[in-house]
Amino acid sequence: MLVSPADHPGERGKVALLFEFTLRQDAEVELLFDPGNRARDTRDWMWLRGPLVIE
Repeated sequence: MLVSPADHPGERGKVALLFEFTLRQDAEVELLFDPGNRARDTRDWMWLRGPLVIE
């Protein structure tokens, strides 16, 4: 999922995300948050606020 608050004002502030998936075998899951297409790592910020549930 791409969140782009610079291009979509409705995505400024809190954005709730829900990802549901099933792993068919043992594996690793990687969550990646990067500075986006403008590569401004000094201006783009994010934080996780619970609940983060991994079952």
